[in-house]
Amino acid sequence: MNLNERINSIIKEKKPCYFVSPHLDDAVFSAGSLISYLAKHTEVFVVSVFSESGPQKTFSIKVFIKQCGFKDAKTLFEARREEDKAVIKNLGAKPIHLGFTDAPWRIKKVGAMRRFFAKTFPEINTIYPTHRWHIAKGKASAEDAEMINKIKDGLNNLILKNNTGGYEVFIPSAIGNHVDHVITRDICKDMFPNAIFWADVPYTIDSSEAVGNISLGKKEIWNGNTAEKENVLRGYKTQFKAMFGEKPVNLAQEIFYINEPVTKKLKVSIGIPAYNEESNIKNLLNSLLQQEEINYELLEILVVSDGSCDRTVDLARSIASEKIKVFNNKERKGAMARQNEILKLFKGDILVLLNADILPKNNYYLENMVSPFLRNSKLGIVSNKGITLPAETFFEKIINFSVAIKFGIFEKYKAGDNIYMCHGHSRALSREFTNQLEWPAVVGEDAYSYLRVHELGFDFYYQPNAEILFRSPQNINDHIKQSSRFTASKKGLAAYFPKEKISESFKIPVIVTIKICVMSFFRHPLLFISYIFVHYLAALDALFKNRAIIKWEQAHTSKVLIKGK
Repeated sequence: MNLNERINSIIKEKKPCYFVSPHLDDAVFSAGSLISYLAKHTEVFVVSVFSESGPQKTFSIKVFIKQCGFKDAKTLFEARREEDKAVIKNLGAKPIHLGFTDAPWRIKKVGAMRRFFAKTFPEINTIYPTHRWHIAKGKASAEDAEMINKIKDGLNNLILKNNTGGYEVFIPSAIGNHVDHVITRDICKDMFPNAIFWADVPYTIDSSEAVGNISLGKKEIWNGNTAEKENVLRGYKTQFKAMFGEKPVNLAQEIFYINEPVTKKLKVSIGIPAYNEESNIKNLLNSLLQQEEINYELLEILVVSDGSCDRTVDLARSIASEKIKVFNNKERKGAMARQNEILKLFKGDILVLLNADILPKNNYYLENMVSPFLRNSKLGIVSNKGITLPAETFFEKIINFSVAIKFGIFEKYKAGDNIYMCHGHSRALSREFTNQLEWPAVVGEDAYSYLRVHELGFDFYYQPNAEILFRSPQNINDHIKQSSRFTASKKGLAAYFPKEKISESFKIPVIVTIKICVMSFFRHPLLFISYIFVHYLAALDALFKNRAIIKWEQAHTSKVLIKGK
C-alpha cells in the first residue's frame, strides 16, 4: 500500500493520526502540509516529546539561547510551547506536549564532587554537553534509559490504550542523527511497526545524500501548498529565522517512507531454572505477567525446578495463568542442566532466560529485550542492565559500590559488547542461536554463551533500557560463594575455547580501569578501600577452591528482594 492509498484509507475510515515529533516544531516543519490535509478529514494529534528545558547553562546552550533572541531557557521554551500550540491549531490539529527534557539540558547522575565542579563547568554533569560531539552523534546515553521507558509509557497510554480501533502513526526518520530524533524513532519503530516515517527538516535541505541512504522503506513524495505552509511555519518565530534565514525555502515537498505492513509479532518464551526460590518466585512471575506486550506475544513461562525442597513449586503453581508451566524435578542437577532442558522445551521465537532472584524494574523490560531482535536478524543474545537494590547492611553497601565500579568499566568498554555484560541473571536468546547451543556441564554458562554466540557468527547486544533489580550479598560468606563461581568458570572455559580468545575476551584496557577506580576512590574512599579488602579475601578463597562445581551453594541473603511478600 503506497502513501496515497494509506491516506485514502485514513480518510475513509476516519482513523485518528498521531505525528510523534521529537521537538516542538519538527513534525510541522517536516510534514505540515500532510498534517493540514488530514486534519480536514479526521482527528490529528501532534505529539511533541521533548518540550522542556532545564537549569543547565553550558556554552552550547548559551549560544543557542542567544541565537533564538532570548536571555534564558525558561522564557524561550515558554514561548516555543505557545507558538507550537498556535501553529498546530492553525493547521487544524491538536498539540500534545509530553514534557520531557531536551537533550542539551539533560543531567547525569553524579557524585557530590562532580556536582561541586559542575557549578563552574556545567558540561561536567551534562549528558550531551555539545551538539557536534554528542547530540549529533545520534547515540543515546545509558543515562537516558529511565526517561526512554517513561516516554514509552506516555505513548502507550496516549495511543495504544486510547484506541481500540484503527489509527496511524507518523514518526521521524532521524535524518541528521540528532540523538532526540534517534530516540523518538527507535521507540516508535518498536511500538508502532507499521508507522509511516517522515524525513526530518531542516536536515533534508542540505542532506539529499542522507535522504537517499535511509533504509526505512519505499520513498514517497507529498506535494503540498508552498505559500500556505511557509506562511504557517513562520509562526515559529523563535526558530524559523535561526534555521532558514531570510531566504525563501521550499518546504512544501514532504518526503515519507512506507514499509510493508507487519502483521506478526515475535513470540516470546521465558525460562526460569529454580532451586529453592520461594522468597521471590511469585513476585517475579506476577511481574512478568504484567509486562506490556507491545512488540511481542508472551507465549509461555517455563519454571523448571531443580530439585527444590521448599515451596517454590507450590507458589509457582498458585498463580492462575495458563502461560505458566511448572516442571517439578525431584533431582538436583544444576542450573546448566535445567537450562538445556529449557532449550528443548521452549516454543517461541525468542527465549528470555531469567534467574529466579531478580525483578523487572518496570513493565517495559520484555519489550526492551525483544526490540533489538526486530532491528537485527543476526542477533543471538541481548543482555540488559542490572540495578542493585538499596543496601540493608554495610557489607551490602560495599558490594553495591563495587558493582557500580565494575559496571562503570564494563558498560563503556566496546559499548557493552563484552563478556562481562553477558549476565547470567537475564538474557534473551534467538531461536536460531539456541538451535546450536548446549551448555557443557562444568563451566560459567553466561561466559560460555557469550563466547559461543560470537563463535557461531551471531551478534551480541547490550540493551541499557531493559532494567532488572537484584540484591547483592549481605555478608562475606555469600559474596565468596558468588565470586568463586566466576573464578572457577573462567578456568573451565579453556576446555571449549582457544586460550587466546578467552584472554582477549576478559581483557579490559588498564587505562579504563584506572580511570574508573580513581574516580570511585574520590567519590567514596571508605567504600573503595573496603571493597579492595573484600576483593582480595575472595581471591584468596578461590586459591583453595581450584575445582569445577556443577551444583553451587546458594547465596541466601541475595534471594529476598521484597520483604514480607
